[in-house]
Amino acid sequence: MGLVSLTLWGCGRINPDKYVTLGSYDTLTVQVDRYTFTEEDLQQFVEYELSSYIEVLGLYEYDTISANTVENDSIVNIDYVITQDGETVEGSQITGEHLVMGEANSNGFEELVGKSVGETVVIEFTGTEEEALYFGIMDPEEHEILILVTINALESRKAPALDDELIASIGMEGITTMEQFKESYREYLQDSCDSQNQTAREAAIWNAVYDICDVGEPPQELVDRFYEKKKQDFMDFVSILGDQGMDTAEAEASYLDENILEQAKEEAKAELVCLAIAKKEGIKITDKQLKEAAEAEYESYGYESAQAMIDDMGEEEYRSQVLRKAVLEHLGNIVTITDGTVSPAIVIPGADESGETDLQ
Repeated sequence: MGLVSLTLWGCGRINPDKYVTLGSYDTLTVQVDRYTFTEEDLQQFVEYELSSYIEVLGLYEYDTISANTVENDSIVNIDYVITQDGETVEGSQITGEHLVMGEANSNGFEELVGKSVGETVVIEFTGTEEEALYFGIMDPEEHEILILVTINALESRKAPALDDELIASIGMEGITTMEQFKESYREYLQDSCDSQNQTAREAAIWNAVYDICDVGEPPQELVDRFYEKKKQDFMDFVSILGDQGMDTAEAEASYLDENILEQAKEEAKAELVCLAIAKKEGIKITDKQLKEAAEAEYESYGYESAQAMIDDMGEEEYRSQVLRKAVLEHLGNIVTITDGTVSPAIVIPGADESGETDLQ
């Protein structure tokens, strides 16, 4: 059973002891996975992030090579201009463009393959209406639109040195040196570790404790509460997709009422276990504690004030969240914690087996 959102509801009318037999969690040993990072991990991540900046911002260093014929993987230096019915389209002249054949930015320029340096190649414009509109071209299907491409040279490229000059060229606010850049990602990885470790700890503790509890069929009123909430969440999700102009048919077809009902039952059971533990351990959330918790986190949820957050979420809903955290924290002081798998905080995409990233 995964760690779920717990909502105190009807706790004055529902006695959790009628539905839950708690296990002996005070003698429980819980294995918790741990996330960390090394200096090598940090260096790999910094190099990976810099490679992304270099690619997106076009910060490669280019050199002309002696090759003369464009191949499928060539880097081509080109000038081009777009014409509409024989007239140059204003603002369409591009000079010194570095085009990497075979990559996304070369789509539509496949006709350059096999052509030679110095040639001008006429390519029929096949872009979308949106791409045509970027150049101010209306109704492209009604006009002869051509791209005149001059092949200036073939090139090689390499990533620039990973130094302060590169960092300054990226233009990150408040970060102008490699040391500052690296330190910002050290903080990022540490925050990621802290977050993942907290989540792993809470999930492991909750799952272990829940698994040794015996939970009967939850009261229908509690199941209905979770069912309506989950159904509304799904409808809100579909509505957001629709507002974004996306086709919602597939999402709507994925809705299965029996699945939502089963999930609601599981959450109701988890709710009862949380309430039973809180009752046994004497854990209660006073109004003062509720307000202090809200004051500490309302900004992270995007609210203007603690009270605005409580009002929007509902006092009992928010009280439940605070109680859940208190229950998990209390359980963490009772059960015995041992280390599980130790994993890196971030898996670096593009790193080979030696841990090196490709910046060529």
